[in-house]
Amino acid sequence: MVDRSNCVETNPIHVIGLRGTGTAEVKFVDCRLGDESVVGEVNKGFYVAINSLNLGRTCVGSIGLGIAERAFREALNYIKQRNAFGKLLADFQSLQHYAANMYAQIESIRSLVYTAAYMKDKGSPDFLLYAHAAKLLGSRLGVDSTRIAIQMMGGMGLSTDTVLEMLYRDAKVTEIYEGANEIILNTIYKFMEK
Repeated sequence: MVDRSNCVETNPIHVIGLRGTGTAEVKFVDCRLGDESVVGEVNKGFYVAINSLNLGRTCVGSIGLGIAERAFREALNYIKQRNAFGKLLADFQSLQHYAANMYAQIESIRSLVYTAAYMKDKGSPDFLLYAHAAKLLGSRLGVDSTRIAIQMMGGMGLSTDTVLEMLYRDAKVTEIYEGANEIILNTIYKFMEK
């Protein structure tokens, strides 16, 4: 543990989404620490970092899931109230299909995220695979659902007066946090080779 002092430099990074996270670059410059500053076991920091990333991957999957759920609710409420061409938008089959697909995908990814969390709780060696899959598909779901919700709401979906633009920015970040999805795909394939 390092006290914030003259040896710690931070440089805030202004990200497009998840702005409440306080993202910053942290540099340790000529820090001198005593034994009381050691957290955990000496020379085990890499293991702690990797374990934290794997836990975080399940969390990122759940963030994508939550973003998708909110986007779904926003779009569904909108099409149930908005009229066009003499009828509710919800009466148009194409919008019904968007909503039905989004619902099915949300429930599918919810099951995957819950399974990953269950595997972690049980100490299953399969947790790593499920954590990576939850991160990959949860983040994709967040991006896809916000994009579709914006499409369902038409011009209003483009407005910064709705929550969708924030959700879209937040969802995009999940494809990069805790390992870019392209790296996650590489890791999933390595699990498949075993």
